[in-house]
Amino acid sequence: MKSILVLNASPRENGNTRKLSEAFITRCIQRGFDVKKYNIPDMNIEQCIDCGRCFEDDNPCIQEDDFNEIANEIVKADVIVFSLPVYFYSIPGKFKMFIDKLICFQDGNKNISEKLFAIISACEDKDMTNFDGVRIPLEKMGKDFGWILLDEILAPGMARTGDIENTDGVRRAKELADKIV
Repeated sequence: MKSILVLNASPRENGNTRKLSEAFITRCIQRGFDVKKYNIPDMNIEQCIDCGRCFEDDNPCIQEDDFNEIANEIVKADVIVFSLPVYFYSIPGKFKMFIDKLICFQDGNKNISEKLFAIISACEDKDMTNFDGVRIPLEKMGKDFGWILLDEILAPGMARTGDIENTDGVRRAKELADKIV
């Protein structure tokens, strides 16, 4: 059974990004996958302090926050999905702090290669280049880790809550789940 980890960065419970990730999760559960989801905005995640003590005492980070639990789930997961809205052309702040702490795998010499990953993102603007501030850093990080990009579900023009319902985004999110073999 495939283990799917969904890392959500949207603080809006009924937001367009969450609707996309929920459609993906529902389809994964229908397919019999083990799915874990974390809502990063609701969690205690401190910023990386670049102390160089990654995986000291077997903990990914010496800071006692929620990051360690998620990092341990990353090790176990077969597929990791980053679900995040575009905030002012970039990654939302708290999620960026989480992403920065993923350096622990490199600094701690922990191999987490050969995982699949995907990006789900919604943006208010219709210009697809506005996704670059989200897409490019995550793609580069995935490449550094030796992960394989499964797909990107990018939904532009999502100015209001519920706009996703008038697009093919939900269908595409379900199709993303169907690509997992």
